[in-house]
Amino acid sequence: MASQSYYELYRGSSLGLALTDTLDDLINEGRIEPQLAMKILTTFDKVVTEVLAEKVRARLTFKVHSFRGRSHPRHKISSVAGDQA
Repeated sequence: MASQSYYELYRGSSLGLALTDTLDDLINEGRIEPQLAMKILTTFDKVVTEVLAEKVRARLTFKVHSFRGRSHPRHKISSVAGDQA
């Protein structure tokens, strides 16, 4: 996965999976060439990244308090407070 571009992660979304399944069906039916499917997926990756960058304005801030207790030495986070603006 390190060789993938970060925007290719959107292919794992429900929309990306539906697109991939549809393109696979079209290729198997001989209605489109695999090269066209790859071009469509590349366009999908770029457009989703651009739209999310432009339209999503959510922000999340949080504060973490850590501790090491005797009963749970591996658990560090005791509370997380979220504030969405």
